[in-house]
Amino acid sequence: MKRALIAMSGGVDSSVAAYLAQREGYECIGCTMKLYTNTDAGISEKHTCCSLDDVEDARAVAYRLGMRYCFFNFSEGFRERVMLPFAADYRRARTPNPCIECNRRMKFNALFRRAEEDLCRGEAAVSDVNWISGDTPEAPLRCAVKIRYRAREQAATVYPQGSRCARIVFDTPQRAVTPGQAAVFYDGDTVLGGGTIE
Repeated sequence: MKRALIAMSGGVDSSVAAYLAQREGYECIGCTMKLYTNTDAGISEKHTCCSLDDVEDARAVAYRLGMRYCFFNFSEGFRERVMLPFAADYRRARTPNPCIECNRRMKFNALFRRAEEDLCRGEAAVSDVNWISGDTPEAPLRCAVKIRYRAREQAATVYPQGSRCARIVFDTPQRAVTPGQAAVFYDGDTVLGGGTIE
């Protein structure tokens, strides 16, 4: 199953996007960015972008759709990259648009990087493991692991956990580590074993 991180504002557009992505078969993870507190900006606590009510609305939609939900505190980065430059420009009699800078520096930069981190996994649990030799290794095993038919093998350490389970720790986080798919362990061209990704 493909995974998608849905940036949720608590509004209709992002909620419908999450619903439609789920309907298309994506495993969706909802997230909301905390950019500032209203008192930081000297404004009312109600009726603004990114308010606490918006966060609760987004969380409620994610819960209703059965999605995991994350809350990212980007307030320090927002202050440094959006608020302070905005104030400096304003003092120079310029009229910058903070929403454009927020999109450029936060949504399409910081959030995108965080999405890459969250959608990539550094490890995976594997069940129904079958060891070709018939014997479960007694120690962690350095090997190559393939998690999709057309994917390249990736360097990893496999930690046996009992006779039928294991934990894979990849040297480099991998995209699309998908529950239900097979993980196959290799030593060169030799298949050592494999199991089902949880």
